[in-house]
Parts: sequence; C-alpha cells; structure tokens
Amino acid sequence: IYRDMLLYGIVVPVLPDILPEMVDNVSQANGFLFGIYALGLMFGGFVFGGLSDRYQVRQVPMCILLLVLGVATLLFGIAKEYYQLLIARLIQGLAGGGTWAIGFGMILDMNSPSKSIAILGSVMACSSMGTLLGPTLGGFLYEGGGRMAPFVFGGCLAFLDLILRLFIGETAGWKERQAEIEAEEEAARQAAKMAVNVQRKPTTVREMMTSWQLVMCFLTTMAASLSTTSLETVLPLHLKDRLGLSAGPIGLLFMAAVIPNAIVSPVMGWLMSRFHWDRHLVMSCSILYLAAMLPLTSLPTQVWTQVIVLLFTGFGLASVLFSPTPHMIHYMSENSNDCYALLSAINNVFYAGGMLVGPILSGALYERMSFLNCMLILIAFLITLSIII
Repeated sequence: IYRDMLLYGIVVPVLPDILPEMVDNVSQANGFLFGIYALGLMFGGFVFGGLSDRYQVRQVPMCILLLVLGVATLLFGIAKEYYQLLIARLIQGLAGGGTWAIGFGMILDMNSPSKSIAILGSVMACSSMGTLLGPTLGGFLYEGGGRMAPFVFGGCLAFLDLILRLFIGETAGWKERQAEIEAEEEAARQAAKMAVNVQRKPTTVREMMTSWQLVMCFLTTMAASLSTTSLETVLPLHLKDRLGLSAGPIGLLFMAAVIPNAIVSPVMGWLMSRFHWDRHLVMSCSILYLAAMLPLTSLPTQVWTQVIVLLFTGFGLASVLFSPTPHMIHYMSENSNDCYALLSAINNVFYAGGMLVGPILSGALYERMSFLNCMLILIAFLITLSIII
C-alpha cells in the first residue's frame, strides 16, 4: 500500500514541468491524469478484490499486478504524448487498486478484528506517508536525475516487491483460518436459528451498500481522498505562483504533512483497539478539524509558515483517512467473516471516487478562482458530511 501511494504521488512535482510541452491547459490536464488513476483504482480494486475473495487466492493475482504496475510506471516515464500518459496512468490505477484490495484481505485473513485495527493503523500510516512522501521524493529525483529518474525508481520498487512476494508465498494461515471461519460461521448459523432478531450477513455489494453504517464509513474515506488529491493537484500550482518554488522545494514542503501521518494512524489504531470510543463521533470530529485547517493552507506568504500549516493539516488528513477503519472492521466481524477483500474493494471505489472528482474539480476551479475559494468549496462538502454522520 505504501508502494502504491508512493507511485501515485511521485509524479506530483514533475507534471507541472512536463505537461506544458504536451498541452495548453496544464491544470486541467493535470487533474485528468489524477482522475484517470482514480478510475483505474476504482475498477481494479473491485474486480481483483472480488475475484480474490471468490477463489480464495492472493499470491498469483498480486504478483501479476505488481509486474503490470512496474511496466506501467516505466511507460509513464517514456511517454511523449498526453494520451500515452493517460493510458499508462490508467494501467497504474488498475494494478494499484488490485494490490491494495488484495493486501487488505491478506491482513484480515491472518488476524482477529481487534488486532487488525491496530495493524491497519500502521498500514494507513504507510498509505498516507506514501501519498505525501511521493511528491518529495519525486521532486528530488526529477531535479537530480532528470525526467526518467522518478519512474525508474518507481518501476524498480514494484519489481522488488514482486520478487519478495514470490518468496513469501500464499498468505500464511489462509486455509487454516478459512476452516476456522467456516466452523465459526456454522456455529453462528445454528445460534441464529434460535435468535429472535438476527441481522443478515452483508456478503454482497448490494447488502453492504444498504448498510448505513458502512456507507458513512465509505463517504468518510471519500472525503479523505478528495481532500488529499485536491491539495496535491492545486497546491503545487499555488506554491509555484505565489512563492515561486520549483519542483524540489514543492516536494519538500509536502514532507511537512508526512510526519503527522506517521504518528496519527498508529496511535489512533492502538487507542481505538483498546477503548470503546464513539466511532461516529471520531469520524465527525476528524472531518471538522480538517475543514478548519484547509483554508489556512492558502494564507502563508513565507515557506516556514506554509510548513507549519501543512504540518497541522497532515494531522487532519490522517485522522479522516483512518477513522472509518475500526468501524468497518467491527461491523464486518459482527455480521460477516468472508468478504474482507470485497469490503476493501468497495471502500477503494469511494476512495477512488474522491481521487477522481478531487483533481478534476479542483483543477477546473483553480482555472477560474483563487486557491482559497477552491478550499472553501471543499470545506462546504466536509461540513455537510460531518453533519450527516
């Protein structure tokens, strides 16, 4: 997951320099590139996650997708036309979505719900760090090694992961755990016959999507991705226009948001696995805090003040992204035990929805209004969501 999001973000500081050679409307073209990645992530996670659950296999599809991801990353670096960038980015999204959904299922295959929450706290931290560290690394590689450097690095990272995956083998304890789960489900079915009110297991997409609790979690995930990708799309343009920064310093500024992401998710995972906090309240408070921080990102006129604002904004982004995870795991453990990769795939659809809408909308808005007004529109959505939750 860290790898997927690192490869997603590594192009952030590079695109403002290479797109003017291909298109006239840079901000809109930039938004479409992020959006088409989200489209691939949406379908890749849904298709490959569902197939992985259905056939109970993780290693083979994971290895194939890692190979495809590495090749697509290299193709993105050698592309000469804008449509070639779009194709390579779409393939990246398809492969990344599949590995993300399967990886989520692998974690839940081997661990209890309470332990999974703590583990996924670290996983979410890696995801956020990859998203936000990618621009930093991409900026330095681009300035130090030229256009191909970030993409060669990304391709090698995917191939290295592929090699390690071949040695790891199938998910440890998969078959044994599935046998235990089936025994537990049979016992639960026998007990359900004696119960007065029994909630049916949400084992299908339709049943998951009619669960209000899960839908609220999915919408919160979408809010996190929409906020993150909106910032990634227009903040580099804003910093270049207002502070006159190049790709390297812009990438370094994104590093300010990495530090809180490395702290918040593991700490929240540890706390929420041990204390019975109101999970709806945690989601709402996280969204409201992020909404309060976003407009402040437009105000700094100096680099050091921008660093401070991004540092506190990073706390909000990490909190919103992780806050639905404990709720989803608890809900699914109480109602189902056989569709974790599918749950992750549906969650990825909403995450990808935010990634699709955020860059395209923010890029189009930035062409017509100030960066501050773009953030105010995003805030209106976040506040509305926090009220609904």
